[in-house]
Amino acid sequence: RPPEVRLRAPAERPRGDRDRGVFAPPRELLPMDPLELPDPPRPPVSVRRPAVTPSLEGAAARVYRLPASSLGRLVLEDQFTEDGELAEAVENGVVLSLTSGDGGDDDLAALEAQAANPADLYDWVVRMDSSRRVYGRLLNDDLHGLLGRRQEDLRFQDVSLRTGVPVGVPYDIPRDDVDSFGLAQTFENRYLAESRRLGTGAGAVDDRMELTFRMLRAHPGEPKALEFAIREARLAAEAGGRDPAPWRLLGHVLSVAQDVEGELAVFQDALTGELEEASLLADYARFARRQGLTERAHELLARARTRKLVSAEVRLVEGLLLRDAGDTVGALEAFRAAESVSFEPPFAERQRDRLRLEAGEAELALGRADEALRTARRVLMEDEGNARALHLQGAAQAALGDLESAAETFRGALALDPSRGDLLTNAAVIAWRQGDGPAAVRLAEQARAVDPFGAVAPTLALAFFHEDAGEHERARDLYAEALSLEPGHPEALYRLGRNERRDGDPEQASLTLRQALRLGGPDVLLLVELGRAAHEAGEPGLAARYFREALRLEPDDPEVLWNLGLAHLAEGDLASAREVLEAATAAGASGAHGALGVAHYRRGDVAAAQDHLDEVALAYAGRAEDAVARHAAEQLAAIRDNLAKRQWVDRFGRSSLQHGWEERQWEGSPRLHLDGEALAVTGRVERTRDDERPGIARSVDGRGFVAVTAELEATGGETRLGVALGYSQVQGTRGRRPKVRLELWVDAQGQVRQTVRDGFDSLLRDGDPLEGLVVPPGTSVRLGIERLDATEGRFRFLVDGVPVGEELELKALRNFANVFDLEVFADAAPGRVCEALVRLVRIVRFP
Repeated sequence: RPPEVRLRAPAERPRGDRDRGVFAPPRELLPMDPLELPDPPRPPVSVRRPAVTPSLEGAAARVYRLPASSLGRLVLEDQFTEDGELAEAVENGVVLSLTSGDGGDDDLAALEAQAANPADLYDWVVRMDSSRRVYGRLLNDDLHGLLGRRQEDLRFQDVSLRTGVPVGVPYDIPRDDVDSFGLAQTFENRYLAESRRLGTGAGAVDDRMELTFRMLRAHPGEPKALEFAIREARLAAEAGGRDPAPWRLLGHVLSVAQDVEGELAVFQDALTGELEEASLLADYARFARRQGLTERAHELLARARTRKLVSAEVRLVEGLLLRDAGDTVGALEAFRAAESVSFEPPFAERQRDRLRLEAGEAELALGRADEALRTARRVLMEDEGNARALHLQGAAQAALGDLESAAETFRGALALDPSRGDLLTNAAVIAWRQGDGPAAVRLAEQARAVDPFGAVAPTLALAFFHEDAGEHERARDLYAEALSLEPGHPEALYRLGRNERRDGDPEQASLTLRQALRLGGPDVLLLVELGRAAHEAGEPGLAARYFREALRLEPDDPEVLWNLGLAHLAEGDLASAREVLEAATAAGASGAHGALGVAHYRRGDVAAAQDHLDEVALAYAGRAEDAVARHAAEQLAAIRDNLAKRQWVDRFGRSSLQHGWEERQWEGSPRLHLDGEALAVTGRVERTRDDERPGIARSVDGRGFVAVTAELEATGGETRLGVALGYSQVQGTRGRRPKVRLELWVDAQGQVRQTVRDGFDSLLRDGDPLEGLVVPPGTSVRLGIERLDATEGRFRFLVDGVPVGEELELKALRNFANVFDLEVFADAAPGRVCEALVRLVRIVRFP
């Protein structure tokens, strides 16, 4: 029962009551007041960990969650030299170097090997009077047709075989003096010779398309190969007539060259030329999809479906659009439907493999990792060098938890194409999951070096690695760098907002996370972060809204249920909190028992509260330092200690002296009388006594004494009022004198002071003020003394239930089990008026 509740005196004195001390209070034995249990700690929130091929998360998003308790365990080494450059990266015996030739020993050796065969680098001429070749440059026009122009002289420039620098000036060699000549065996010359050999006309279309594909395959290593591929594809399209295949090939080549305007012009020219075939319309729809024109893509597909022959390309693009819309199941059905229809040339073989891989990625997104792995292996049986199939195989192996096989698969894919940033990023994620922090950081840095201006994914992965290693400042910088590369990237905003919340800025975190929600759509972990930020900002109602929205996405998520229960608890909605927290514990969140125990205790069910707090100790066995376990243990101990105590509440308003209280009044002292429901001490102080003050006093058994609190109010005059605890003892010939005394009192100006005596001659405090504690006139104050330890003699003072000052350790009260003298007093200086009210006295002790 709280101390503010007062029991009113009966209107009339019961018959037969004797008039023995009209100011003595009645006494009630009550259990302790309910504890003000603090709000339970909020559990750490799981984080979305870096994923192998993040676009494949889909319905298996829970797989990519990492409990917050697992963070902070990665160990990194110093990855950088003094100049800030990356150290040489050697991963399992494979050197993953992405730097181009810089004039080092390897490049010099390559040049020397090339110089060993000058005909591969330079043109040559043999004169009629000599058998020695002269190497240099032929400067005639149309060199590949020079052999047929027998009357034309050669224009020649000598070069140094050692340096490749021209020697002298160009000169003419008469054709009659030439025995033989040849062109340098460069990539360009070989291509031009082959292209010239193919001739013109419709009969050369297939050969030119084949040459185009060869140029595309050579493109990564030959700078001019892409230019030659475009040239050949245009020649094939011009000679192809109404055949859509060369037009489709030309569009593909321009797509590889990233010529958006040229690719669009190809489709428009082809369709105006009465080439409106389903496969060409499907390619046009795919182009519109890449540009983000979804409605235009659907319109083109609708036109393609009106053709007499609907090719597999149409079904493939339908599946891609469905996947973009989030309908992974529908996309997989479209891919399966495409398997029963044939593809049109010239990409029939390639698109059949692509269809399988698209279906495999959809299977993986739906959590069917085994089926995705089988699909990738089927493609690899026919094409061992298919990097995308290796990519899918590694992602499926990672989803199945076979990290060793996934790492080996990604190494094989990197051996085929070491400059692919997505493969390097995936290899970095696998290294991190294997606990190899240095290798993960090296691979992520290399992925960033491949494409510095588009390296959002490896930057986010690298930031997470540093966050896992406890380097939070470096992680925040990298998250900000990812946002500078792609402003508005939802994943970067989510991770940055999460770090802002963790760093103690929930308002800024809410702004960042709401932007991520607006740009990326709802996600369970994102909504939980928003709810946590609102909760920490003091808005539990808003937090509950976010958590309920997260529950709409995943109704049985224990982490969301736990946080929602805490939000209801902070709102004061105990019924809803108990219902939600029970669901959280049933779903597996054993730590929610602590919050459920607090909810039960606040509803008055102490036994249930103890049971739930005991469950936390069982669930967190071996993790006693966890915040949830520590909170539950502290509250359980406080509840049991509280239940072991009883309080005697002494109120005023009856006309009989009871339970050992005695009044302190004498001739010349203020008088004591009842004033409504309080004991009044009023009058002029004329004569004082040593160590005895006007008021009331009683003895208290020291074996069970815990605390005393008195509610007092100075109503006028120059009153001093307080509470005192101690005991007296005979000191030699000086008689009985106080040996130990603790006083907490308020002077006439309202300043709270303390007096402490430990032994007859040991005055530790002598009216010392407690700084900052002033009681305004006419204000009620609760002064208390609490015993902290029964063996070390430790005490402390309380003002309005709050500890004040330092803890006191009194030698004379160690193992004290005798009788204390308890006084509640009010007095003034001699000649001054004392006016005070004693409203309530509480004594807490073990029964």
